[in-house]
Amino acid sequence: SRQKRMLTPQSWWMRAAHEAARWAANQGWTLVGSGGTIPYDFVRWAYQHHGGRVDRIDPEKPRRSRTERQRGLKDRDRHVMERADMLIAVAVRAGGIMEDEGMKAIREGKSVWAVRPPSRAGEFRGGWNLLGAGAKELVLPNLNAFHAKADTGQAGGGKRTGSDIELVCLGETNGLWERRPIPESYLWHFTRSCPGPWPGQSMDEYFCSLIQNSADAGHFALDALIRILTERTIRASSKIIRGKYPVVCFTNEHPETLVSNRRFRPALARWDFEPYAIGVLKDEAEKAGAKPVRYLASAEFRRLNSVDRPYFQKSDEGSIDWRHEREWRTAGDFDLTHIDPAGIRVVILTGEETPFRTRMRG
Repeated sequence: SRQKRMLTPQSWWMRAAHEAARWAANQGWTLVGSGGTIPYDFVRWAYQHHGGRVDRIDPEKPRRSRTERQRGLKDRDRHVMERADMLIAVAVRAGGIMEDEGMKAIREGKSVWAVRPPSRAGEFRGGWNLLGAGAKELVLPNLNAFHAKADTGQAGGGKRTGSDIELVCLGETNGLWERRPIPESYLWHFTRSCPGPWPGQSMDEYFCSLIQNSADAGHFALDALIRILTERTIRASSKIIRGKYPVVCFTNEHPETLVSNRRFRPALARWDFEPYAIGVLKDEAEKAGAKPVRYLASAEFRRLNSVDRPYFQKSDEGSIDWRHEREWRTAGDFDLTHIDPAGIRVVILTGEETPFRTRMRG
């Protein structure tokens, strides 16, 4: 069944799917699989990782509306299972298409196996139902040594109101990160969770990092912040930027103000701000090419020259007003090697100072 967008090394379904793929590949069978979503991509990767063959079914071209896309995914799921001679259920929620198709396969006499779920939670109840209906239990010895933890994500990434969040500011001196007051005259780059590979990371590298339990494999906002400090680079992105210009976004607003007023954006399926940021002096950022965003009506974009277009932000009457972000941008990656390390500040969630310092020392 469909899983959370964010994978962690503690994701039970991922570990179980990896071991089920090992077992099935050792039988010499061919996996009927698809792609386009992290669970499908991971299962196909795991099967090939264990030397198995894959018969890939590509999904149809994306539909325009959300309803059409959901219908297309269901049609793809049914098609995959109809092509298969055997089904292996790993993490199946109750009442979903996977449970329905599994029950249908059992009634038709098709071979159906199911891994015993780790709990009776709704996201796994379909697996229990399949076992109760006659599916054969698939015992995976290597999975028994894995103790699943609740996949709650990172403390600052859940649906918490801004008033519940307390920030702490740290600065580095001789390799030690100590508390500092949150300074004025700084530009702040907020990090956020990154479902899927990091920029520049291959899917193979991403999945390997999860299986190997790498320190930053979870790709949460704190992981992204530590990655920036380690690489000494803030990587540009063109996502939701008009004209698809790769930019690095900053804010001239105080971090506590932004986080306390943060909102969950359903259309983007995320918060507009997570409580993790890196700050540099505004003067230093300007020397590196940072410029304030121009909040203009949509029609004005066509009138801008190519140099100014990366700094455009829509500000139409009746649409979301983004001016409170007081945004600045740089075109392309932001190189921190030219910034005095003593002037760099980071803002993280209170209570995460110890893991942050441990990972920075590591």
